Amino acid sequence: MKILNFLLSLGLCLSLILFAGEGLALAKLPKNYSEFKTRYQTEGRTIEGAFKLHMEAIFCYIDPKTRKEASKMLRYSMHQAQPIEQNNNLAIFIRRMKDPETNFIFRGVCAGTSVQNSYAMDPDNFSINFAGSKQQEADYITLYVQNSGADSRTLIGMRNYDGLWYTFNNSSLYVMVREPQSMKDQKRFSHDADYDGKPVPPRENNSPNGYGQPVDINSLMPAPLGNTSSGQNSSRSNKNYHNNYNNYNNNNYNYNNNKYNNNYNNTNDIVEKTLNKVINSLPRTNNQYNRY
Repeated sequence: MKILNFLLSLGLCLSLILFAGEGLALAKLPKNYSEFKTRYQTEGRTIEGAFKLHMEAIFCYIDPKTRKEASKMLRYSMHQAQPIEQNNNLAIFIRRMKDPETNFIFRGVCAGTSVQNSYAMDPDNFSINFAGSKQQEADYITLYVQNSGADSRTLIGMRNYDGLWYTFNNSSLYVMVREPQSMKDQKRFSHDADYDGKPVPPRENNSPNGYGQPVDINSLMPAPLGNTSSGQNSSRSNKNYHNNYNNYNNNNYNYNNNKYNNNYNNTNDIVEKTLNKVINSLPRTNNQYNRY
């Protein structure tokens, strides 16, 4: 009997470690700080488990009903010496958790979310899109997670204190990502009061280019040259085009050339008349000048 109990306990421990390592859901969101801290003593011994609890604290903070207790959770999970609201470096982090227009960015690291489903997930049952880790120092590891609304991985700095891992640097976690589709749809009719507080209709246009049915690029290209009638017509059209183009250039050149010659002749006449006028107006009283 003792052996059976031992095996059951061992299996439970291994399951907990396995779930924490793979980012699977372990339990519902903690109801208070005491429950969170108790779980942290076990789950916080792995970087994945510690970060999973950090995300649970974030989702608790997003909910105004549990925000006061969640503030203590985040302070603990980030190993902060003071309440997070008193840390100016965390001002953007706090603002984006509180704002319904931006807190979707935190849901993006959860498995199964996407821009199309507006990052839908269950805070009481979620897993993390872990994407590897890199040992920086003995007590510092860079944890990589993938946000479904971003192209590159999100870097999380994890530091170890007394055998437990803490989210030491999460600044990349609240960098803005792509807007959820529901928010994009809502903005389409934000100017129309008839849709205030009502769901917007789905897009009728589902084409990739967003302008209707997909465009056939080949239909916009000229017909290939060859023996076909379309090719002959295309070749004939090209010849007519080049002939017209050459005629236009020749006519334009002749016009400009004639215009240049006329301007040149007119300029010479003006200069010659001006010189004669100046010479004729010179005084002729100088004796030396009269000798000549």
